[in-house]
Amino acid sequence: MQFPDLAAEQLEEGVKKYGLRGAAIGGSVNGEELSDPKFHPFWAKAEQLGVVVFIHPQPDGAPAQLGKRLAGNGYLNNVIGNPLETTIALSHLIFEGTFDSSPA
Repeated sequence: MQFPDLAAEQLEEGVKKYGLRGAAIGGSVNGEELSDPKFHPFWAKAEQLGVVVFIHPQPDGAPAQLGKRLAGNGYLNNVIGNPLETTIALSHLIFEGTFDSSPA
């Protein structure tokens, strides 16, 4: 995803050449939100191909940023941090209009 045009090409190759039905990506890319316009080529390709994109939480996202608050016996970095990381990513995609331009 660091190179969105290449990611779009690789997604297409994976679907057309290898029969993949989707892709898994992180919740952000080097601190940038997935809703950034530079990622639009990837989202447009995913829509064109009609594939699912699974957003997996990143350990350097919300869990790391909340560090000490999620420490302890409750494994809160996974129980709270990972769902929060995914929620933040999806919220940006919704509220920044990414899903409006690539709704499938």
